[in-house]
Amino acid sequence: MGEDLDRLRESLEAFRTERDWQKFHDVKNLAMALSGEVGEICSLLQWTHSSDLEEWLADEQNHARLADEIGDTLAYLLYLAEAAQVDLVAACANKLAKNRNRYPTDLARGRSTKYSDLIREKPSPARGEAL
Repeated sequence: MGEDLDRLRESLEAFRTERDWQKFHDVKNLAMALSGEVGEICSLLQWTHSSDLEEWLADEQNHARLADEIGDTLAYLLYLAEAAQVDLVAACANKLAKNRNRYPTDLARGRSTKYSDLIREKPSPARGEAL
C-alpha cells in the first residue's frame, strides 16, 4: 500500500502542477474542500435506510458515484496532509494507539459508548481497607 500511496501522491501532484492549482491549496481551503467532498458522500446516502445499504451498494451506478466521491475525498485528504506536513500513516498509527488506550477491549467491545463515558468498574476494597 505504501508504494501505491506514493504513486498516487505523485500523480496528484503532477495533476495539480499541470493546472497551476497549488496556489489555491492552502490548509484552510483544502480542509474546506475535504469537508465538501465528505458532504457529497453523505448526500448520496442521506435518505437510504441502513437496512437498504447492501442493496443500494449493489447498484452499479450508486457504487460508482460513491467510489468517485470517496476518490475525491482521498485526494483532498492527501493534499491536506501534504500542505499541513502531516505523515498520514504515522498520524493514523498514533491515533490508533491513543484509541486503544481510550477504548479498552474489556469495556468497549460491542459498545458504541464514547471513551469519556466508559467507566471502569473499580473493585470494592477488601474489608478493613481504606477507600
